Amino acid sequence: PAAPKSPPKITPRARTLTEIIFQTWCQAGFLPDSFWGETPRTTMLAIWGARHRQVADFRNIVTGAWLGGMLSQCPPAQYPQLEKLIGAEEKPAEAKKIDPKEASANARAWGEWLRAGAQKGR
Repeated sequence: PAAPKSPPKITPRARTLTEIIFQTWCQAGFLPDSFWGETPRTTMLAIWGARHRQVADFRNIVTGAWLGGMLSQCPPAQYPQLEKLIGAEEKPAEAKKIDPKEASANARAWGEWLRAGAQKGR
């Protein structure tokens, strides 16, 4: 009898960006079917939001553990500062100051664009 054939070797292929983002979407806890109805912008905003939620959950868990340790019988001097355990909280970036003339010009351009779209749809 002939020797059984070995299974074919599977060579890994490079994943596409869509596959990577889809995997991240699923790992963040979102339903796989909901991914395909999202725009790239809303997908990234949802993933960033999930990341911020995970960071907040981590901070809460570490804070609880730290407080539990502080309330135990160990002397407080032996514990590191809470900020060292959870890291400094990220401060939001300051909004860019915009020139009033530029803001007015942008508003006019948006108005013209919206009017042109409304007239086109008639």
